[in-house]
Amino acid sequence: MRNRRRLAAALVGGTLLLAGASPAAGRPKGEGDDGAVGSAFAAAVRGEAVDPVALADALERIRPAPVPLLFAVLDRGEVRVPALGAGLVRHRLTAREGEVVARALAGAPPAALREHLEIVAGGPAAARAREIGLRLLGEVGDPADLALLVRLAAPAGGEGRLPHSRREAFEDAAWAVAARAPAGPGILLGLFAGEAPSLRAPLVRAIARSAHGDALRLLVRLLGRDPALDRAILAAVIRRAEWTPLPVDEDVREGVRSYLSAPDPDLVLLAVAAAGKLEDYAAVPILMEAIEAEDPNLRRSAFAALRHITRLTLRSDGDLWNRWYGMESAWWRDEATAAFAALREGEPREVVRAINSLAGRSLERHAVAGALLPCLEREESAVVAAACAALGKLGSRTAERELAGRLWDDDSAVVAAAAGALRAITAENPPPRPLPRPQGRAANIR
Repeated sequence: MRNRRRLAAALVGGTLLLAGASPAAGRPKGEGDDGAVGSAFAAAVRGEAVDPVALADALERIRPAPVPLLFAVLDRGEVRVPALGAGLVRHRLTAREGEVVARALAGAPPAALREHLEIVAGGPAAARAREIGLRLLGEVGDPADLALLVRLAAPAGGEGRLPHSRREAFEDAAWAVAARAPAGPGILLGLFAGEAPSLRAPLVRAIARSAHGDALRLLVRLLGRDPALDRAILAAVIRRAEWTPLPVDEDVREGVRSYLSAPDPDLVLLAVAAAGKLEDYAAVPILMEAIEAEDPNLRRSAFAALRHITRLTLRSDGDLWNRWYGMESAWWRDEATAAFAALREGEPREVVRAINSLAGRSLERHAVAGALLPCLEREESAVVAAACAALGKLGSRTAERELAGRLWDDDSAVVAAAAGALRAITAENPPPRPLPRPQGRAANIR
């Protein structure tokens, strides 16, 4: 409060009387002051406080943007204003004022900003200055700035272990730059070959945060490049799989599956959990063996993965799981071909029987759901209703859009079956009247 009063006391009629500083100056005229930036703060004082909106307007009017001054003020966390009769007023930036200064920097000419950040990256800049530079590049950087991003985070010669706040700022910036790039997080892969191993874990987390559809595949591609990083990568795969639409491609599942036989027990535990989240049906035999392992942690993790993949509620008993797997494998070997043929070519009663048989499958449920989708286009209401019920039992989200289209069906049994299936898949009640209404049974909501 005293600091604000000193700044307010330097005002005469709302204008600060500066000692030799001009509001248009790009750098301080007097030794130790902050020139045009200080003038902008003075012009923005309202009462005993700086108005952030007025400050933003005042900084916007400075041309050209004084990048070094703005950066220095943000780095110090204070602005120095020479005022007539008040000496040098030192004003500590509030969090809101710091945001305004940072936005002014981000809005500066890109060439001027990058030129200054190159100076920061190449010199003995303090940790705070480097973190400010990283966050600025996160706001405005593009793929061409990745090398500068690395130099800001990990200067040549190294500093040992980087501070947590620096690693966090680098992760945020890398994620933001990748999010703006058409190629997505793939642009970050080249940084793993660099000379800054301390940045690899933040890069893994940045890729895992990406909403890009290829993020999971990119993470799996990194497995094995740096054995010290494999644990972090598998942990990231587990987190990313939580919100990745299933099924995922076989190369992703296979990459994780290869770690189920890793010599490191911790890697095996992570791979088991990842295989479960990815619903890797090919991993089921390995997981069934693991539920009888000596390690109790491995037994528990494998049991949880089996239940997640199969949606079965069997207890952790190797004999029970083996019997189930034998019956499931026999169905796929002996009956699957005829069931899928009946879906395509059978009479309505044969189709319904095939649908009911397929609804009981615990493996490859997404592939089964895909095979059932054409049945939703059939004219026979009994077939459509049976397909809806089967899709609800299978629980595959790949069928949501097509099931939503059946909520407008003319047959109430079909509408009820579709609503029940959507409720089972999403754990939410579907809207009673989805809009717009499609024309005809075959017109799904797209």
